[in-house]
Amino acid sequence: MNSFVDFVRRTRPPAKRRFHPPASPFNKALVRSLTRTASSTKFLAALGLMIISIMISAFMVGGTRSWNKKSQYTVLIVFGDAKSVSHPLALLSINGEGRTAATLRLPPTFMVETTHGYGQYKSESLTGLAELEKLPYSLVTQSLAMHIGVDIRDVIWVNSAPMGSNEAKTSKDQQKTTLESLRGILFQTLFFRARSTIAYGDRYAMWKFLGTLRKDEVTDLDMISSSMVQHAGERYTLDAIHADPIIFQLFSDRTLRKENLAVAVVNAAQEPRLGTAVARAFANMGVNVTSVSTANDVQETTKLMYAQKQFAPKKSSTTDLLLRTLGVSNRSTTLNEQQTLEYRADIVVVIGRDAARALRGE
Repeated sequence: MNSFVDFVRRTRPPAKRRFHPPASPFNKALVRSLTRTASSTKFLAALGLMIISIMISAFMVGGTRSWNKKSQYTVLIVFGDAKSVSHPLALLSINGEGRTAATLRLPPTFMVETTHGYGQYKSESLTGLAELEKLPYSLVTQSLAMHIGVDIRDVIWVNSAPMGSNEAKTSKDQQKTTLESLRGILFQTLFFRARSTIAYGDRYAMWKFLGTLRKDEVTDLDMISSSMVQHAGERYTLDAIHADPIIFQLFSDRTLRKENLAVAVVNAAQEPRLGTAVARAFANMGVNVTSVSTANDVQETTKLMYAQKQFAPKKSSTTDLLLRTLGVSNRSTTLNEQQTLEYRADIVVVIGRDAARALRGE
């Protein structure tokens, strides 16, 4: 037996030896580099999969989508460093049905009558006011909505200089630059490089929509050159006579105009000219305001009455906008055919003391 084993060992071919490079410093460094590269590749692949999964999750459940790709959709763009107390503002409005987009740049010293009784503030200081008072950004959007008459749905924060900082040679160059800037801003929100309250699905839809527009389908305005403001020393105030037609043309919602529901505004808050101010804002947004009046009795709670069931909240775009602008819940709405008939309207908005406090403070 032992002789057979010895015979096999003698006749078996020698095993191939693995090549081991000399243990030089260069070879050691090469091995370490290859090991790190393999680890980095695995890490990047895992990171890529994680980012893709996050984006898919954000797209699927990233907030309630507000834009139906047909209606008017307006957002506020806040420019500048987050650490700064002053932030230039601009409005971006997209009209899906009309295939147009419009931007409106606000002068930094444009005076805005704020809600909640804080008085007049420069537009560039509105965000600082909200942060100082630890209030939600609805203070900014609601103040602009009531002062200018624009239904602002969401906010984008961009850590860059405002659009139009670099002068374009021609209007066509300016339109092209504006369109590229807008797509760049929306692209930043897609990869979370810019904060936004816009639902993730709407971010992608808006970015894609802007990519289909021609430069002549984008209107870029600033309030000064468009004669929408009056110069008062170092500050600017709204010139409603010239501004309102422009606001209505560029920012009013065609969906509301198609509904064309007659809306009566009743001031029951004992606040002078509050009904007129609210009615003007509604009209600029596209609401068909047919009458403005003052109630004999004061009411504490704001109410909205509609004539037919199809005018109820979530069924009528007009009703939803009225509630959203005034900050009133759906529980304050009722079906009241008799009351609406008295005002010869489809919807009657009765402004109470609660809305007056929210809009003008105590």
